[in-house]
Amino acid sequence: PRHPERGPDLARDLRARGWRLALRSAGDPRERDTEIYLADTLGELGLWYRLAPVSFVGGSLVPVGGHNPYEPAMLGSAILHGPMIGNFEAAYQRFSAAGATVSVSDAGALAPRAIETLAPDRAAALAAAAWRVTSEGADVAGRFAGLLLADLARRAD
Repeated sequence: PRHPERGPDLARDLRARGWRLALRSAGDPRERDTEIYLADTLGELGLWYRLAPVSFVGGSLVPVGGHNPYEPAMLGSAILHGPMIGNFEAAYQRFSAAGATVSVSDAGALAPRAIETLAPDRAAALAAAAWRVTSEGADVAGRFAGLLLADLARRAD
């Protein structure tokens, strides 16, 4: 969850719906029959993006505006998202134009699209395209610093 304090309540709700769940903050063990591992601790999202070949970026199937696609993109995870991405629309347009995301129309389309996207060649192609989007212009700061240092050296002479 985006707000870790919601972890225990979310875990209770999911268990009430019949899911077998392990809650990270509670130290629950992951068993063979664990269906959901609810990572509700701060500062670890990067780890999960690095471990996941595909990530569904939440907040995009409900009207909250979506969440930041740059985080999974920079960490090598292919991106799935829903249609409600208003807060990051320009970013998603860049990723989409580069063939770096997979959009799902609704919750019912999520599982089939995730299965398709999990194919290693598909996930790798999406992640590589997303990395290219995030690294575009990365050399600008270095070039600017070089120009600035050269100008300062000329002025010092």
